[in-house]
Amino acid sequence: MKKSNHLMVLEYMERRGMLVDADAKSQLYAMQKGFEGELAFAALFERFANQDWLLIYDYWFASGKKKQIDFLLLSSAVWFQIEVKNYEGRFEYKTGECWHNGKLLDENLFSNMEERARRLKKIAAGVSSKIQVRSIAIFINEFGQTYFDETFTGEAINHLQIKDFFWSIRNVQKLPAWLEDKVRLALEEERGTYAIAFKGLDPGVFELVRQGVCCDGDESCGGFHAVRHQQYSFICQKCGKIESLADVIARHAVELRYLFYDYPEMVTAGNLYLLMGGAVSKIAIRKHLSAKYDLVRVSNTHYYRINI
Repeated sequence: MKKSNHLMVLEYMERRGMLVDADAKSQLYAMQKGFEGELAFAALFERFANQDWLLIYDYWFASGKKKQIDFLLLSSAVWFQIEVKNYEGRFEYKTGECWHNGKLLDENLFSNMEERARRLKKIAAGVSSKIQVRSIAIFINEFGQTYFDETFTGEAINHLQIKDFFWSIRNVQKLPAWLEDKVRLALEEERGTYAIAFKGLDPGVFELVRQGVCCDGDESCGGFHAVRHQQYSFICQKCGKIESLADVIARHAVELRYLFYDYPEMVTAGNLYLLMGGAVSKIAIRKHLSAKYDLVRVSNTHYYRINI
């Protein structure tokens, strides 16, 4: 599973001290919690589920609102739309509205799932009229509680019920190759891309970005503690992780690409030299980037093409 580009942009902006907007910080926290929940579900699937299910992560419809699905769990008889929520505290469904810790949520989780289920049913019908489509919300956080009033008609389970859910669908038969190809093709025809508009930094604020070589160790480290260890490596003075010079340069180049998401031409040896606080020479930067990425020549500017 890969983090979305949107999440990567926000995380790199926070690391470099450029995430000052309160709404953006709140969005970053929500996206990080969501991704943690999805990782936890994928790990539980790997551990407890029948692996004959076809699992598809982060599916987007090509058009329309409310169009992203966390997981599709597919067989020849049943398609599950799985929405994973990593809410701490209390989630409540009351008279058709969704609340979290006493706050009314902007969107109704289950109404959105119903809309996506209608679209899934159309795709499934093109594969086989016998396929059933079900939608399940999984509240995966062990510190979360859920409450549903008598108006609730959907399907929802908490973290304690996930293993029982996998056990209940253990007898699925593996999709034959020809049918799996048909299913993938049908889904691909309706698949879109990440559709939420977002932006990275503007080149004009580059000089305000916190400079230096950061550590890529444990998240609890997460600071600018990496220093030159030997000629071809760096070491973090806090957590002790040693990283090769080539990996440090490539990682910071990718970070630069994400920070200035809309401006790929920002990935130059000069800009990377500044981002890393002058810790690595431009000659070394050019050498290692040239070995890994294509050099694009545009008028007087040379930059490295990094596809993300």
